[in-house]
Amino acid sequence: MDLRELEQIIRSGREGLGVEFKQSMNWTDDATKAKVVKAALAITNKRDGGLLVFGLTPPANAGPHAFTGMSAADYQSFNQDDVMAKVNAHAAPSIDLTVHHVPNIDDKQCVAIEIREFVDYPVLCSNDVVVRGNVIVAKGRVYCRSRRMIESTEVRSVEDMRDIIEIAVEKGLNRYFRQRAIEDHVAKAMDDAEKFRRQRGDL
Repeated sequence: MDLRELEQIIRSGREGLGVEFKQSMNWTDDATKAKVVKAALAITNKRDGGLLVFGLTPPANAGPHAFTGMSAADYQSFNQDDVMAKVNAHAAPSIDLTVHHVPNIDDKQCVAIEIREFVDYPVLCSNDVVVRGNVIVAKGRVYCRSRRMIESTEVRSVEDMRDIIEIAVEKGLNRYFRQRAIEDHVAKAMDDAEKFRRQRGDL
């Protein structure tokens, strides 16, 4: 993660397909965990992945988020192992992410969770996340960063599903061509070995 780029994103106060903001929250709160799981499930299905950043307060009306930072208790409550374990208890296949503690941007601190694009296959929710009787993410559903409205949500449109399918198809083609290249290399090596054996037999 590039710190200068993160600073620019935070100061702009604008969310995007690859950027989601949350105000200061504590990891020990089940609602916080649910929000992180939902965002991770959505962002990993986006090309190039993206960021979930804590410490920005949404505007009362339209406009940019304000960077208000995080309290010390909230900031310290996040750690790599806990976040990774919680997210991947609800994701299949697993999600690659990194929790970054950013100690000083404009004399404030924030947590940025860097969520990477899925490796081979799109990620779906493997277990419900339920908070106070409400299902926040549901088993078997695919999540995305919607083009209709900048939010993490279930896939509900053809456009959002097409974006995910295109990434998966590209990855499948890359795997196929890599395998073909390996097979061609092996076949050539075997052919060369057979020619060598024949030449030795003619001597």
